[in-house]
Amino acid sequence: MQLGDPINVLDHGYVQHILHMGDDNTPLEAARMSTGNPTGVDEAKDDGLRHYLMKHEHMTPFEMCVLQIEVQCPIFVAREWMRHRTMSFNEFSGRYAVMPHMGYVPEVSRVRTQSDTNKQGSGESMSELSGKMAAFDIRKTYNDSMEAYAGLIEDGVAKELARLVVPVTQYTRFRVQTNMRNWFQFLSLRLPENAQYEIRVYAEAVEKVLFEIWPKTTKLWQMLHRDGIRLGTIERQILAQLVRERKDDFQFLCRTADMREKDIDRLFESLQNRR
Repeated sequence: MQLGDPINVLDHGYVQHILHMGDDNTPLEAARMSTGNPTGVDEAKDDGLRHYLMKHEHMTPFEMCVLQIEVQCPIFVAREWMRHRTMSFNEFSGRYAVMPHMGYVPEVSRVRTQSDTNKQGSGESMSELSGKMAAFDIRKTYNDSMEAYAGLIEDGVAKELARLVVPVTQYTRFRVQTNMRNWFQFLSLRLPENAQYEIRVYAEAVEKVLFEIWPKTTKLWQMLHRDGIRLGTIERQILAQLVRERKDDFQFLCRTADMREKDIDRLFESLQNRR
């Protein structure tokens, strides 16, 4: 797949790269404005600075890169997406154009019960029969709504009113643009397992685009943030005690992971002394 080719999502959706600005070195050039040091001369120093900025959340330099994509998704996914108010959007309008007969129907395996512990999430899988019946009802209700919509349009009702019968399973299309920092923030919220499946698969597609255009920075974000964890005070205290009791094992594991000695010492001191 080439950059710019649509990445298929769900049954009729896609994510497509439109344009981007900046590369993996752009944030480093911005960060070095304070020192005047060159970028692109010493790869090891560039990698070190990138790691430092990302690890310690000096995120302003990452705002210097921009990505614009086109998205086709169900309306209910778009409404979740547009909660990210740092992004700029322009969306297809049902006031100006007739809405296509294109609705999302979940796979039978996706049909689940309401979660007992999460008021906004799904629970256990339903039986195959129950799943098929639910998917049938969703498809039939959508088709009935769109038949009513087409009838209103044919009768001459204004498009801005005829669309009132269209359900949120209807597909919409929009362009969205923001900087690298805010794309990573979007992924932080929409990739975890507690995000709704239908927007999570779009986040996975966005992550693929980010990796294509900013591979080093995206891989670093994955390592430090997507796959990392944050510790609260109690968790840190427990970990610090375990490290104190088994310091030799701690140092051995760090060396096995190719950590530098000064980084091992810094990590140990951080665990023991941080308030």
